[in-house]
Amino acid sequence: MEPKMKSAFVHTMMRVRKATVFLPPGCDIRTGELFVLNKVAGKSASMSEIQDKLFMTKPAVSQILNGLENKGLVHREIDPRDRRRIMVTLTPRGDAVLRNMKGHTDHVMDTTLSRFGEENTQELIRLLNLLADITEELKEDMKREAEKPPALDNLKGETPID
Repeated sequence: MEPKMKSAFVHTMMRVRKATVFLPPGCDIRTGELFVLNKVAGKSASMSEIQDKLFMTKPAVSQILNGLENKGLVHREIDPRDRRRIMVTLTPRGDAVLRNMKGHTDHVMDTTLSRFGEENTQELIRLLNLLADITEELKEDMKREAEKPPALDNLKGETPID
């Protein structure tokens, strides 16, 4: 593929990443924190559930939860049914912050999708899912390739160990 096209693709993806989620001025909640608050809204969730549903790494979730806990928006406790699991729930303050943010984000999303149009939105969703499928497959292919034992013909001149 042409280097210019690769560069344009990366540039566009970075623009989309920056432009798709913006929060109101003066808000001290980061985008990742908002996603986590939304994930635990109305129920508790384990750290692994948050990781899986939001496609985040364990260290990223842990860092976000530390920040949310310091702000008094969530609390963590050991699951009484499985003491190995940590459950995360919203505090009353976290619930109030999320409700306030939800109005803003719903308005932004409605306006964006209205301007973009239903047909374009459906096509973008289809294409982004295709892109995600391809990159996930590529990651799995690379992982399998890295796990393969070295080929015997690469060991020319080596003496096998008895």
